[in-house]
Amino acid sequence: MPNKDENKALSLKGEANAHHRDFIKAGNEALQHAYEAGRLSAEMKACIPHGEWSDWVARHLDFDLRTVQVYKSMYGKLKELPKAQRAALLTEGESIRRVTAAVSPKKH
Repeated sequence: MPNKDENKALSLKGEANAHHRDFIKAGNEALQHAYEAGRLSAEMKACIPHGEWSDWVARHLDFDLRTVQVYKSMYGKLKELPKAQRAALLTEGESIRRVTAAVSPKKH
């Protein structure tokens, strides 16, 4: 039979599990948005004359050049993966960990 402290823990587990599920869902959605922002940034950059991209970003986007670079880097690395693997990384429950590992430099 559970003691008083264990009963308290058991009463909190549902809420903790719900927050975990919400975190995974929000993380997956955030990754999808970052991937799409990177894809669109790459597409926009291809339309802007050479040497004008930084100024164009500053004038037209709600986020700075460094953020654009992060999104584009993520997009560039993920688009190199086979489509099925990329889709799995962007939808699986462990996508945050896997995408981080996939886009991080390899340690030697």
